[in-house]
Amino acid sequence: MQISGARVLITGAGGGIGASLAVELARRGATELVLVDRDSAALEKMGGNGVKRHVVDVTDGKAVSAFVEKLGGVDLLVNGAGISVPGRFEALSLESIERTLDVNLGAAVRLTRLVLPKMPRGACIVNIASASGLMAPGGLAAY
Repeated sequence: MQISGARVLITGAGGGIGASLAVELARRGATELVLVDRDSAALEKMGGNGVKRHVVDVTDGKAVSAFVEKLGGVDLLVNGAGISVPGRFEALSLESIERTLDVNLGAAVRLTRLVLPKMPRGACIVNIASASGLMAPGGLAAY
């Protein structure tokens, strides 16, 4: 896929891999970066030409649907939103485990289903995941 001239949507763009990827894609000539994160302060740090920042909780189905409705098509979707809740599995609340699953997996599924019909032929989807998903390290079982 050619990055130069591409319109890119990145979730989890306020920090970590998402923020680094946004900087690199801008450097490689992406025309428009649509950056999504739930942290408005982190998003405000992301700037530059062609950057559009949107504060959206990717686990809020109605908010995501409304956002995608106005979005239009993108050439590259990067599902990068993710969280980890440290602690022993049996000590974690069911709510925190379900939130982790929804941010790390459910949100990517939901967003992809909504954005895919608006993507042009040859567009790409990238799902950021961790090797920790294959074998959870001690203290991060929900992750």
